[in-house]
This record gives sequence, C-alpha cells and structure tokens, in this order.
Amino acid sequence: MRIQATCYALGQAAGVAAWIAIDCKCKLRDVPMEKLHEELTKQGVHFVRIPKEA
Repeated sequence: MRIQATCYALGQAAGVAAWIAIDCKCKLRDVPMEKLHEELTKQGVHFVRIPKEA
C-alpha cells in the first residue's frame, strides 16, 4: 500500500511519455524532459523539488 501512489505516478508518466514519443515521432528515450513535465503539470501533477546539498 505504501508504494501504490508511486506506481500510479510512474504509470501516468510512462503513458504520457509514450504519447509524446508517438506525437513527436521520436524514440521514447528522446522525449524531452521539459515537454514531459509540461504535460504532466497540465494533468495536475505536482513535482517535489529536493534541494541539492551544498
């Protein structure tokens, strides 16, 4: 149960990445991260930013 939300999020990101790859006619690994984040944000995904250690 603890990882269920993580699994849902991963599945959503994978589906959106696949859609972008098809739409852009590119390989999945070539999907721009910025485009993926943009589309996920439109779907209401909130990204947690962890500050880098000094």
